[in-house]
This record gives sequence, structure tokens and C-alpha cells, in this order.
Amino acid sequence: MRFETEAGKQMQVDWGQMRGGKSPLHAFIAVLGYSRAMMVIFTDNMRYDTLEHCHRLTFDYFQGVPREVWYDNMKTVVVERDAYGEGKHKLNQAFYQFAKSIGFIPKLCHTYRPQTKGKVERMVELAPYFMMYTNLMTYPLKFRQHVLAIKEKEKLTYAKTASRFGVGMASLMRWNRRITPCTTHNKPATKIDMEALAQDVATYPDDYQYERAQRFGVSAQGIRHALKRLRVSRKKNTSASQS
Repeated sequence: MRFETEAGKQMQVDWGQMRGGKSPLHAFIAVLGYSRAMMVIFTDNMRYDTLEHCHRLTFDYFQGVPREVWYDNMKTVVVERDAYGEGKHKLNQAFYQFAKSIGFIPKLCHTYRPQTKGKVERMVELAPYFMMYTNLMTYPLKFRQHVLAIKEKEKLTYAKTASRFGVGMASLMRWNRRITPCTTHNKPATKIDMEALAQDVATYPDDYQYERAQRFGVSAQGIRHALKRLRVSRKKNTSASQS
């Protein structure tokens, strides 16, 4: 069953772990409930200050703040579930004040019901694949244009712009020379564009394999094998029920 929300109402947030050990790498992933628009930010930690910074970058990128933001059991968000009664949770005080100042309501998804935050959960499954396109997924064209537009409008220096948006000065200078992301990679071309397929899953997370096959002009079996390479578990290849 698909859970649809009205525009501007909801955003879902979660962390994905790319790499552990001495040099960890994590992905902050935010997905808008209505449009499925997504923001992915790679970090080396999941501390509270990093979480807040990622939220600010995301709201700046989307140019707005949703009414609700949904989480699971993120320690930097919730201290204790149902601390004051059913559905009345004890939140991290710093995060509560941050949410109040920005103007959104933190919500916790229901225990044992991951579908209440299913949009972002599916993107967490795809997070390892995003690493193949770090520049594209972390700094999409729309984000680059927005950053440079703010820099020009507010007459910011490269240093101030880099600090505000959490990007490197070298990246900003490179965007000034060439703003479009480089999407080429060394893997030989295949019939199914893996990057396009990953985006298709992000845009239509609940579609069946035969629906994706129709859009890509390939067999459902080809889509199934491609999804396996992305390590994405999809719905079975069944036709839509006829009434």
C-alpha cells in the first residue's frame, strides 16, 4: 500500500552507513513525502551538530521547511519513546529547540512499522550505490545553481559561501568554471542505465518490475538482474490486478 502525503507536509530522514572502521563514512538522507525529491549528504560522523547542519543544508536546498519531519530511533533526536505516555516522546532538548526555531514538528515512525518511513528506508538501501556518483548525488545541478545564485545575490566570498553551505572552496571555484556535474565513469555502457534506474527507484519506489521494464524498454528479467546489482529488493514481477 502506498502512503501519500500532501505537498509541503512531510519529510523523512535517516542515516545510512557506507563504511565503518577507523575512517567511517555515513550518508544523511532526506526524502520529501509528496514529490520524493531527495537530498544526500556524506559525512564522517552522526553527531548532533552534524545532524543539525545537514538539516539546514537540506532546507536551504529545498528552499522551504515541511510541517513534519519523521525519524525512527535516532539517538540525537529521541531520548526515550513514550516517556510521558503513549505517543508522547522525550526528545533531545537541543534538537527540540532547533526544530521549534526552524518551524517543523519532529515525528517518530511507529515501532515495527517501517512503512511509515518507507520512502527514506528504500533510499538507505540504495546508499552504497550512491557512492559511485558522489559528486552527482551530493551536489546536484539544482543545488549548485542555488548556491552560486545566493553567493551572487548576497555578494558572499568563496570562504563565506563554503562555510554556509558546507562545501569546499575548490568545488565552488570549479562550479564557476563548469556548473554541470560530470556523470561519466569507467564502467562500460550497458543496455540499462544503472544511474537512471537508481533514480527511477527513487522517484517511483513502489512500482513493479514490469512497470520499470516498460519505461526502460527492456524485459522484466533484465530489470530484475539490474536491481540485484543495485542490491535493491523489489516487488515481484506480477501484472496489475484486473477488476
